[in-house]
Amino acid sequence: MGKNKNDEKKKKDDIDISKFDNFSKVSHKQLNIGLWIAKNKRNFIISVIVILILLSAGFFLYSGYNYASYLLEGKEYDQQLVDDLSEYDNASANYRLNNPVESLEINFLQSFKIKDKVDLISEVHNPNGRYYANIEYCFVSGETELLCDSDFIFPLETKHLIALAIDNNTAQKAELRLSSVSWSRINAHKYPDWSNYYSEHLNFETKNIKFRPARESALSDKLSLDVLEFDIKNKTAYSYWKVPLNIVLYNNSKIVGVYEHALNEFRSGTERPVRLVWPGSIVQADEVKIIPRLNILDPDIYIKY
Repeated sequence: MGKNKNDEKKKKDDIDISKFDNFSKVSHKQLNIGLWIAKNKRNFIISVIVILILLSAGFFLYSGYNYASYLLEGKEYDQQLVDDLSEYDNASANYRLNNPVESLEINFLQSFKIKDKVDLISEVHNPNGRYYANIEYCFVSGETELLCDSDFIFPLETKHLIALAIDNNTAQKAELRLSSVSWSRINAHKYPDWSNYYSEHLNFETKNIKFRPARESALSDKLSLDVLEFDIKNKTAYSYWKVPLNIVLYNNSKIVGVYEHALNEFRSGTERPVRLVWPGSIVQADEVKIIPRLNILDPDIYIKY
């Protein structure tokens, strides 16, 4: 009997259970793992809880340490920061007091009657060496706005604001009104030598300037037409989509006439002849100033290669 029982037990131990893995999608190893988890489920849950408690305690101690550190030292650092900012604000205020922005200077406004129209010119100067202005302005007669426009004036620049062919009987008594002036500081890091930058970007040469007043023009048999001819060269290293020009005519150092013109797609190194004809009655002009009016800080004016 004993021998038979031992033989049966031996036979059971010799059975290879892995042979039966093919009868189910769950392998013998997976069954063993599942059995182990089932037997140790309670211990596993306790271990996870202990780990979470330890992590929470660690975060609590870390937060407590930093809070205690702030109570002991942080308030002093905050007060020091406030003091530093106050000193900076005071320094900025002192700088503004010691370096105030001066107002634009309107030097004069002059009018020229041409038949039933009036041309206007006003000279505005920016006395500031580090600030440029974007302005909105109007030529007005009383409460009547004759012409409104916008422009810019760079540091230490003197600019002419021009209005042509104003159709209003009161235009000869016009005034210039600056409705808005917005100041900006020249970025010293981006433009360390502003004077050189200004000169390099506005280096245009005019030559062979010839002005023929209406009385000397062959075109003026029936119409009073002034004629101006000149050559202009772009000596800058930059090409521009459009170059507006202010044209101011003088006689004995006094302004006797004004005009405006624009050159499209004026490329670097090129030279152009220009011939302008406009209704006028200028008796004589011994000097002509042709002044480019370019916002050289605007990247959109440049032709990119």
